Amino acid sequence: MTAPRTIKGYVAALPISADETQARVAVEEDGIAYHVIRRGAGVDLDEHLSALVQVTGMAHQDTDENWLINVRAYELLEDDSWLEDE
Repeated sequence: MTAPRTIKGYVAALPISADETQARVAVEEDGIAYHVIRRGAGVDLDEHLSALVQVTGMAHQDTDENWLINVRAYELLEDDSWLEDE
């Protein structure tokens, strides 16, 4: 059995599919887009586009080698990267 994975990244929109069960958003970390499965806590992430989040859930690759994550919990994080000390 695979252990839960924690991913920190930004919520990004995916191309819209006619299939309501397909992922609508992904969380991107280190160049990998983890497509959020539309179940459980992952359903709420549609409302947080471009937000910095930390998600925890079970991740795996599908037959097309896309990464999918079934989000069990997430936390909105403060994005202060635009602040620079000058």
